[in-house]
Amino acid sequence: MASDWKIAGEPDGSVPKVGAVYEVRNQRKGTFWMKVTKVWGEWLTGEVVEGVALAAMHYNVVEEGGEVTVRCGHSYLIPAGDPSPRPAPSDGAPSREGDAK
Repeated sequence: MASDWKIAGEPDGSVPKVGAVYEVRNQRKGTFWMKVTKVWGEWLTGEVVEGVALAAMHYNVVEEGGEVTVRCGHSYLIPAGDPSPRPAPSDGAPSREGDAK
């Protein structure tokens, strides 16, 4: 099964690495940072280490320290420390200091 993950600076077919930290830009959950704990197929689970994973229902919002699962078709991942150009966040909010123009 080919990977559909979109990871900045990595070739097509790359899979997120367990233990790595990524900036996650998700169509439904917004922009936040997570440390990966599990990858299986098109799903990725991890701990929110910075920011908040949004949700349609307030009781599904995940804050720092909480566990969140995202799907590859809705996500763009940027490895921590990656200096490559970034697409604008889907929610329009800057994800790091200095991103605001």
